[in-house]
Amino acid sequence: MKIRPEPRTDWLADWEACANDPYVMSKLRRRDRIRELMNFINSYIPELKGEDKDINNMTDAEVDALEITKTQKLVIDIGVGFCEFLEISRAYGMEIRGIDAPAPDKNGMGVNYHTASKLMAERQEIPVSYDGFDNWIKDGFPIGSDTVGIYHSCGSLDFVLREFCEGEPGQDFANDSKLLSFVFDKKSEDFLKKMFSEIERTLIKDGIFAIHMNPVKNQKEFADYFMNLVKDNFPNIDLTQTDLFTIFKFVKRGE
Repeated sequence: MKIRPEPRTDWLADWEACANDPYVMSKLRRRDRIRELMNFINSYIPELKGEDKDINNMTDAEVDALEITKTQKLVIDIGVGFCEFLEISRAYGMEIRGIDAPAPDKNGMGVNYHTASKLMAERQEIPVSYDGFDNWIKDGFPIGSDTVGIYHSCGSLDFVLREFCEGEPGQDFANDSKLLSFVFDKKSEDFLKKMFSEIERTLIKDGIFAIHMNPVKNQKEFADYFMNLVKDNFPNIDLTQTDLFTIFKFVKRGE
């Protein structure tokens, strides 16, 4: 999965204008991120893989050259970051699509991070919709029924749920999310039910919704509530793997 050529003559200037931000630089660890995601895939989404690969024993050159083919499914990444998960999915032969925030907000990861993410998506030719996953939930997913093989969310669902939390995180949301507390009320319950209703509608049979959250202050209470909400309201969605805290793998079963 090599870095592709610059897509236009002024791309590098645009990139340098935002990528020199110390916070952005701290997040630019491409090979490490690919290894982390491959380990997550090996543990929780092996369905994505065409063949086993021990990523920890690969050289950097082998990681860069990773290209595999497999039967195509639609994979949607919620909160794309620098697009590594979608690159991996494409390398495995999947159809890919990302959904991300339309613009940075006060509790996001900053203007430079958001711009750098969009520039990387442009360079790596990753299709990303900047509509906001929260807007998808409120308005209904702009996706046909029974079309998605895998939804993946790593460190993004907690962003989506911020309006249902108390507290103010800082810029480094992955660490500062524990300053927030999820509020359990009808508004947040209805939002989560709407999300899972759309997830259920759009997933294919045996389709997957894989989540790895940043923990909020009351994460254990949230995790119990989250799992029970799905169990009690969505009989066709099974929780097949979890660490009972921040990682959840849901699978849509046949009716």
